[in-house]
Amino acid sequence: MSLMDIARRLEGVWQESAERWHDSTTDYFEENYWWPLAETMSAYIDAVRVLERELAAIETLASTD
Repeated sequence: MSLMDIARRLEGVWQESAERWHDSTTDYFEENYWWPLAETMSAYIDAVRVLERELAAIETLASTD
C-alpha cells in the first residue's frame, strides 16, 4: 500500500466519520487537526514524488557509466 493509498483511505474514513459526527467538536477537530494533517500529508507526498524523480535520474546516470 502506497503513501497515497493510505492518505486516501484516511480521508475516506474521516469523511464517513464527519458525516455521522457533525457537531461543534467535528468542526474543531477538522480545523485544528484534520486540515493541518491533510496539508502535511500532501506536502510529504509531493516531496516523496520529487525525491523519487531525482533518484530515478541518478539511477539512470549511474547505469550509463
